Amino acid sequence: VAQKSNDLIKPVVDKVMAAISAVAKEKGYHMILDASSDNIVGKSILYAPDADDVTIAVKTKLGITK
Repeated sequence: VAQKSNDLIKPVVDKVMAAISAVAKEKGYHMILDASSDNIVGKSILYAPDADDVTIAVKTKLGITK
């Protein structure tokens, strides 16, 4: 059931994410955050350029090699 649900929702999510990305590029936004999301770390990032991904640098700083 979960797989079928994922299969059905994926096209909708892909379309929404494409629209968010297009708006970000058109408006010159560097990032788009989900204001309705509030977790322990903060807001969810809906759009950010790949060049801004600092995952590898943070893992290195933490001594994580995988």
